[in-house]
Amino acid sequence: MSHWFKGSHLTPAEVTADDFVYSGQLREPEYTSSIFNASINSASVHKFPVLNGLGVSVARADIAPGGVLPLHTHPGATEIILVARGAVTAGLISSDNAVYVKTVEEGDIMVFPQGLLRFLVNTGGTEALIWVSFGSPSPGLQVLNTALFGNNLDSELLEKITLLGDDEVQRLKGILGEYCI
Repeated sequence: MSHWFKGSHLTPAEVTADDFVYSGQLREPEYTSSIFNASINSASVHKFPVLNGLGVSVARADIAPGGVLPLHTHPGATEIILVARGAVTAGLISSDNAVYVKTVEEGDIMVFPQGLLRFLVNTGGTEALIWVSFGSPSPGLQVLNTALFGNNLDSELLEKITLLGDDEVQRLKGILGEYCI
């Protein structure tokens, strides 16, 4: 057993059935973002240590009608979504900038290769519940909007690298400056 429980403070003799169960944590949305009208609740190695060395983790996404999981990437994992309720328009952008967009409905799955940009938009009339599986215990997350505007990068540099004017850069910094998904 010790090969997958590396880094744990427990010895194999101390491991119990409870160490293999992440109980109740994914039954309800964790929080809802007022900016994107969505919530994410994950069970990654940081919250569920038994995943260390197993190469998997999961998450629950709840997206209100019209809500979004904005353009983002998971640099450390391939992602598979299962739409448990509702419908979402999901898309990914390949490394050669080809765009793949599809409406996925209840019971459908979609795969997002590791590191590629992806997004989800609830285009249905009801809240969408998405179960997410990752091919890593720690998939990482980088949201494009907050990577650009939710930091202290100089506004003049942002204007140059995004081709946006000062008013728009300041507006986005004001919205996203303190936001974290």
